[in-house]
Amino acid sequence: FLQIINFIKQRSKDYCAADQNKKTDCGIVLTPHPKEFQSLLSLAGLGEYTVADCAGRRIELVKKFCREFPGVVILVKGANPVIGFCAKTTVITKEKEDVANVLLFINPLGMPCLAKAGSGDVLSGLICSLLAQYTSKNPAVKTMQMMPLLAATLQGSLAHALASSLVECDYAMTPFTLIQCTTELADYFGQETHIIQQRKRQMKIKKNEKSSQPKAGMSF
Repeated sequence: FLQIINFIKQRSKDYCAADQNKKTDCGIVLTPHPKEFQSLLSLAGLGEYTVADCAGRRIELVKKFCREFPGVVILVKGANPVIGFCAKTTVITKEKEDVANVLLFINPLGMPCLAKAGSGDVLSGLICSLLAQYTSKNPAVKTMQMMPLLAATLQGSLAHALASSLVECDYAMTPFTLIQCTTELADYFGQETHIIQQRKRQMKIKKNEKSSQPKAGMSF
């Protein structure tokens, strides 16, 4: 863990020293569960917290971590994963504290089966595979107007959560089941989107037909 902390500190330091116009991110994404997050905070010198603190005060502690390590993307796992990223350095002076803005995202879509061992490895794999496809020139990244690493983390977390909703038997789920469900996302949600669009078209047609009917008492 100490080696990891030293590596994170150096990459974040390099990120802050880089040309403002050429900044992207520092190339690090962390996906700790509350116990790992507890150790991370302690070794980084950010305070001593219990696992319960790291689970119940995730938003507060994710902000604290991100302000200390700008450029690093962190996703703290739990019932509702919290994702944080800070693009600016926190500057502290005697006169005032210029607190850096931290981007925070919460994913409420996961299912209880994601608590099973191996699910986190699938999440890491999804983020890495998406990141391999993303560059600053990628249309999806341009549309979202965010760093490739943050975009990959958000979409990886979303795909991870949505795939868990397709698992038929929570108790019997394995990481391989979850991976298989991710391959079905495009077909499943593509079909759902088609159905929704079809219903919208039908509602629009009915609305137009209704508005074109003559009202009672009107003469032509």
